[in-house]
Amino acid sequence: RSIRNSVLVPPSEYRRYLNLAFEIRNFSTVEITAQSVISDIDINDDMISDFYDENITEYLLPESVDFNYIKINRSDVFSEINITDSQLSNYYSINKDRFLQDEQRRARHILILFNNNDSEAKDTAEEVLERINNGESFSKLASDFSQDSATSDSGGDLGSLTLMQLPNALGESIFSMQVGELKGPVKGEFGYHIVRLDEILESGPLPYNQVKDSLLSEMQEDQAEKLYINLKRKFSDALFDAADINQLADIFSIDVYEFKNFQRDSLEPFNGNELAVDLIFDSKLLDNLENNNEGQLTDIIELDANQMVIVSLTNYSPQKRDTLENVKDLIIES
Repeated sequence: RSIRNSVLVPPSEYRRYLNLAFEIRNFSTVEITAQSVISDIDINDDMISDFYDENITEYLLPESVDFNYIKINRSDVFSEINITDSQLSNYYSINKDRFLQDEQRRARHILILFNNNDSEAKDTAEEVLERINNGESFSKLASDFSQDSATSDSGGDLGSLTLMQLPNALGESIFSMQVGELKGPVKGEFGYHIVRLDEILESGPLPYNQVKDSLLSEMQEDQAEKLYINLKRKFSDALFDAADINQLADIFSIDVYEFKNFQRDSLEPFNGNELAVDLIFDSKLLDNLENNNEGQLTDIIELDANQMVIVSLTNYSPQKRDTLENVKDLIIES
């Protein structure tokens, strides 16, 4: 421990340290890069050919297929959707308990802000209330005096609200009033309110007209799903008997599309759908195609919930090496 915690430097070592500490060295460098000697490199055709032959796992072209396909979209059945007012009304009667609401009240108010002077705000509110009691228009006075910028332009209309949607004092007042009743000044968090109750919407199912659009969308979606499933069934039946993809297209009056050089990692035309890749490169289909049985049809391929396709293979190119001529420049660069 005493040795570790002490320092002993002989004079000769100290002089050596001083010499090194203050020593200056001048030097020169030469940098040899690959680029600096590239002009000395002589690559001939034999070298290129040998390199190509030795690296047999390089310069491979992936397998690919050419095909035709037809596609069916859920939107194709929308023209067949037909929902009558009677059907919609009956659907509402069956499902109205799904649209229960709390009691709502429709009221108007005029807000006079405190603005650091409580008594003056209250006096103004009482003056406005007296003018309403004397027969002046509530809406006109709300437009002139209310400092609630969100409602003043609409005559103080608060819209239809539940008790939970209103501040404490204002909500308690509105939900204790009768239709047509006027109350004020009601002291709130920011100022004094003058309130008039216009309508009470009892708790229970929302009115038909209020949920009609939502119900219509729901019924349309449900009907579209049934029609789409039925269309898929028809395609499946037709696929069983179809001689080729053009016959299928004629039956359903749809277009046939062509795609060339489809590879396993291709995004188009099916957004990289893995199921489509697996079915298109199915070994049985490819074997039949190589046996000159052109026009092999896949099963129905569901790309997503709204789209399906059927593919007809026309050509298959297995994985192979690119030609020496095509990769010559890459070999030289290597």
